Amino acid sequence: MVGDWTVPCGGVSSTQTDAVQAPGCDLDAFNVASHPVNGTWVLTVTDICANDSGQLVTWSLDFACGPLDCFTCAANGGALTQPDVEACRLDPALIQFPFPTYANPLDMPNPAEYSYDFVVVDDSNGEIVGINSTVNLSTADAGTYTVCGLSYYSNHAGDVMSFIGQSYLSLLVDLGSASPSFCGDLSDNCYTVTVLQDSPITEIEEDL
Repeated sequence: MVGDWTVPCGGVSSTQTDAVQAPGCDLDAFNVASHPVNGTWVLTVTDICANDSGQLVTWSLDFACGPLDCFTCAANGGALTQPDVEACRLDPALIQFPFPTYANPLDMPNPAEYSYDFVVVDDSNGEIVGINSTVNLSTADAGTYTVCGLSYYSNHAGDVMSFIGQSYLSLLVDLGSASPSFCGDLSDNCYTVTVLQDSPITEIEEDL
């Protein structure tokens, strides 16, 4: 047989009743959950009839969805163990370099493909005031801020930064939707940074 052949859903008439077919006619059912479809696939040919012969010269498997639609997001925000911080403006303690932790080190996304930044939210209005690789609130206005980690596919950085100035809730809703605007995942927990107002300089003059 030469040419492109399509096996109809349900297979073909066969005396072999234990042949494994894709459940629901979906090849993805054979794949490990959340794994990309690209990789090594094995075709097994079984000769179940006597008195005939033939050979398979070549075969290929093409995915109609294309490479972009078949992309599997591996972003993982992990957990932040950074304790809450409280300090006056300009205090170096307001500059932090948190690092996410993972229960399984293998859950950490490939740093060659994924970036990790921190989403800083102004608690007074719920607005995202910054998304940066470090946390620097030393010059921020006095108030309370929430800091959450964000893992995302590096090529989607432009879409990530578009959320600055938007509400944190909008980011949560977007990432939780069936079609998020970018490949990303927030940390399992966040921490709080309280920026205290500068103490005024007091000058005491006394005549003796």
